[in-house]
Amino acid sequence: DYSGRGSCSPAIFRAASGLWAERGITRFYFGISSDLPVPADYDGDSTTETGIFRESSGLWALRASTRYYYGQAGDIPVSQ
Repeated sequence: DYSGRGSCSPAIFRAASGLWAERGITRFYFGISSDLPVPADYDGDSTTETGIFRESSGLWALRASTRYYYGQAGDIPVSQ
């Protein structure tokens, strides 16, 4: 639930351009082609935050929020 409406909608991450799109709701660009999408409710507000994991540096970045480094090349990101 990216918009806080209380329901889920289909969404995509287009790695080649960094496009995130939730069907009929929003479109924005965040990330680069080598990033892995890791959307989750990181702050416990029942809304999904847009996040990426950049394996080459261990960067975790949340759109308009925070960045931190945890992990290394070869790690698989897991969010809950």
